[in-house]
Parts: sequence; C-alpha cells; structure tokens
Amino acid sequence: MSQYKNTPAGFVTFKKRVLLRTIPLILISIVAGLSIAFFSEKSQPTDLLTWIIIILFVVAVMTYAVIKSIKTQKEAYNSYSLTLGIDFLSRQQNNLPTITLFFNEITQITEDKFGNLLVKGQKSDQTIAIPEFIEDNNKIRSILQSLQPITKQSTKKILQKYPFIPAMLSLGCMAIVYLSHNKILVAVCGLGLITFMSWSFFKIRASKQIPDNVKSKAWLVVLVVASVIAVVYYKVWGS
Repeated sequence: MSQYKNTPAGFVTFKKRVLLRTIPLILISIVAGLSIAFFSEKSQPTDLLTWIIIILFVVAVMTYAVIKSIKTQKEAYNSYSLTLGIDFLSRQQNNLPTITLFFNEITQITEDKFGNLLVKGQKSDQTIAIPEFIEDNNKIRSILQSLQPITKQSTKKILQKYPFIPAMLSLGCMAIVYLSHNKILVAVCGLGLITFMSWSFFKIRASKQIPDNVKSKAWLVVLVVASVIAVVYYKVWGS
C-alpha cells in the first residue's frame, strides 16, 4: 500500500488558477451590489464621502475573504492524500469524507486540459479527483491506465465551461428583483433566482467534494433566498 500527497511547489500554480477564477467574480459582485444600492429608488441620496467609505469597506472585506480563502485552500491542498492499495484507491482530505473505490468499481478515468484525473465509480458520489501536482504522477497514471484507459475529458457543457455565466445571470436577476417594478419581470427573475439558489444549496450540501466549513457557510444562501421571496411577494402581490 502506497500513499501520495501533493507536491509543495504545485500550490503556486494552483493558487494562480483559483485567483483567476474568483477575482473577476468578486469584482462583478461588488459592482452589481453597489449598483443595486445606488440605483434603488428607495435609497436616500448619499454624498461622495459616504460612497468612498462604503467602497473601501467592501474592498477591505473582500480582500480579507480572498486571503482567508487562499489560506483555507492551502490547508486543503496540503492535507490531500491518495492511497493506492492492492485492489483499491482511497482519497483522504481535511473536512471531507474519505472516498474509497475498489478497482472493480471504476467505470471511467478522464483527464482534463491541466492533467488532473477524475476516477469515477458506479455511483455519482463515488468520484476521486487526482490533482496534476500529486507525487509520482507518472507512476499513478501507469497503475490506473492498467485498470481503465485514461480518456480526455469530453467538451463540457457551456455552463461548466464558463462558470461565470450562472453568476452573472444570478446577479442580473437579483438586480431586476430589487430594482424593477415590473411585476412580470420581478416574478420571472425571482422564481428563476430562487430555483437556482435552492438547487445550488442542496448540491453543495450533498457534495463529497466540498469541505464541511464551506457547506456550513452555504446556509447563508437560505437567508438570501428568504430575502428574495419577501421582495418578490411584496412587489407582485403586496403592492
């Protein structure tokens, strides 16, 4: 039985990829949030100094969140461990349930454009991701190749290929719900937003690939959904 961990040097590349995905979404979220506050008809006129303070505060909070997220990502990266036994493959990682796949349960092994491997079992929750930064990468590939052919990952669906699209659509629907007074638009966008956020919440809670500390924060989504429901109800039926 052999155990493998991520190489320390690989985290630099991993961190860059995480930042390239998260920073644009954060900036879009900041702009969208401030726009909703600024253009809301119910907002009281606010002087320039107040807006500067608000923007600086939001930037400071987001910067802290990014730094904390990177620290969490590093802890998860360093805690990743892959065990290869005589007839099984097992992944261990902090705040995640251990996933064990026997070799005869492996149904597919795919490789993405970066070189990360995805080993799938017979059930949807039996999937082990093997980072490209794993120790003895070639040795692990050779063992897995003897079990199942490693195939290139097929073209992703558009929402998987461009994950920022759902985020932008959600922010757009959020803006319409809070700023528009057109009952039809508010109802349609509100229903779509509530459905998407509820689906995302249950997917996060059920996933074995998402750490427990992230799952616990997902409950904040419930508060947002409740707020959207309240606004939609007031604008469509209450006015």
